[in-house]
Amino acid sequence: MHATEVREVPVLIVGAGPAGLTAAITLARYGIGSLLVERREDLSTIPRATAVSTRTMEIFRSWELEKEIRSGGVEVEWSAWLTENLASGEGVAMPLGYPTREQAAVVSPTTPACVPQDHLEPVLLNHLRSLPGADVRFGTELVALDQDAGGVTAVVRERASGASTLLRAR
Repeated sequence: MHATEVREVPVLIVGAGPAGLTAAITLARYGIGSLLVERREDLSTIPRATAVSTRTMEIFRSWELEKEIRSGGVEVEWSAWLTENLASGEGVAMPLGYPTREQAAVVSPTTPACVPQDHLEPVLLNHLRSLPGADVRFGTELVALDQDAGGVTAVVRERASGASTLLRAR
C-alpha cells in the first residue's frame, strides 16, 4: 500500500449513511474516537430508505433526537398491498413485520418511523459533529484494506486532490 501520510485511528468507519453515522455516534458517546470516510462530497439528497425500526427509534430517542427525526417523516401503518392490478383498487393488505402503534406501545415508549434518508442523515451528522472524538471526511474513499489480528491497515484517498493516507485502526 502506498500513501503519503500514516495516521492511527481507534476505529475506521466507511460510509456516512445511517448505519455509519449511527456507529460513529455510538462510539463517540462511549468516548471512543473514529474516522468516518464517505466517498460522496455530501450527504445524499435522495429519499431512498424510509423505514426506521422501533429499536432504532429507541436509540435515537435516548439521544434526544426522536422529535427532530420524526419532524421529517410521515405517520404510517406499515403494510404492503397485494394486487394483480393497481388500477382495480382491489387487493389485500399484508403486514411487513413492523408493529402497529398499539403493538409497539406495549413494549416500547416509541414506534417505528417512516423518515426519508435525506432527512435522517443530516440530523445524525449534526448530532455527530456536536460530539468530541469523531472525524468525518466527505469526498474520501477507501481504496485498500488489509486485516490482521491487531486491526486493519487501510488506504483512503481524497477524491478531489488524489492525496492518500495510510491508516492503522484497531
